[in-house]
Order: sequence, then structure tokens, then C-alpha cells
Amino acid sequence: LALAFCASVALGNIALRYIYVSFAQMVSAASPFFTMLLMGAMVGKRYSLAQYSAIVPMCGGVMMCTVGEINFHMLGFTAVVASTLLRGVKSILQGRLLTAPEERLDAMLLLYHMSRESLLPLGLYSSLVEYQAYYDPQLSGPGAPRLWGLVLLSGLVSFFLNLANFLVTKHTSAVMLQVLGNVKVVLSILVSLLIFGNRVSASSAVGC
Repeated sequence: LALAFCASVALGNIALRYIYVSFAQMVSAASPFFTMLLMGAMVGKRYSLAQYSAIVPMCGGVMMCTVGEINFHMLGFTAVVASTLLRGVKSILQGRLLTAPEERLDAMLLLYHMSRESLLPLGLYSSLVEYQAYYDPQLSGPGAPRLWGLVLLSGLVSFFLNLANFLVTKHTSAVMLQVLGNVKVVLSILVSLLIFGNRVSASSAVGC
């Protein structure tokens, strides 16, 4: 679970070096479909034609978003697809750990174990790939308190987000978690457009 989480975060960060947040979120909206396929491959779960059909509008919209994308980059696109697949794997694993009678954990305890096991891999990744950030003058300049405050706020948001993800998975399913996550995708796209001002194609706007 921790390795899937760490790899997903790392690939997501790599993707954002080459593509905008809005495009990354558009591709991530296909996660319900990926998760359904992974559920079949990993635990033998089968879905009806009606259930697959209900996912088509979401995934069809994603395809419209990626066709003719103005900011398209193959490496960034590949990384965000891999990150999305790993999020599906993480959702399935956490669902099993939260609901299986022989392995059942509560949400807070599972978050504790995942965070502890993720510390070393994420620390190594940060040291090897993002080491230049350690020497960023902004970390000790006049605006440092505000910057560190935002870092702390980001950590708190991540904590509550992961806790909420575990609770949703426990009481619904891994696929439902990904479906509900698409609401976040739409909001993230809109926020990215407002903050970064990047352009999107007409098909991307319609697909979203």
C-alpha cells in the first residue's frame, strides 16, 4: 500500500514537470474505469454491462480532453496514466485492509501505518530528484514563514484527505472513491485555469 502510494506521488510530480495541472486532472478522471479493470484483475470482481456503461460518459469526456491537448507531452502523459493506475491499486488494497475480516483495520490506524512506511521511500525520492529545492533561497528569505506555513497547511490537508479516502473506501468501495474523486478533478481543473491561465482546446472544455 505504501509503495503504491509513494510511486503514485512520485509519478504525479514527474508528470507536472511536463504538463499542466488541468491536463493531469483530466487524465486522472479515467481512474474509475481503471479501478474497475484492476478490481477484475486483482480480486476477481465482475461488473455488469450497465455499470460499465455508466462509466462511459466520464471516460469519454477524458478522451475528448486529451485529443488535441495544447499542452500535451508524451512523458508527462505516460507518467500521469501510471500514477492514475497506481492510485487504483492503492484504493483496492486499502479497501481490503479496511473491510476484510481477517485483516480489518480502522481508518486512523491504517493511515498511521501507511504514513510510517512511506516516509523512507518519499524521503529518498525527494533527496535524489528534488534535492535542488533544499537550497532554494525562498526557504530562508523574507517570505520563508509564509512558505513554511503553506507547506504545513498542505500536509494537514493531505492528512485529512487520506483519512477521508479511507473512510469512503471502508463504507462504499474503491470504485466509488474514484467516482467521487472526479468532483475534485473538475474543481482542480477550474482552479488551475484560474491560477496558471493555461489554455485548453475546445474538445477539452467540452469533455470536462
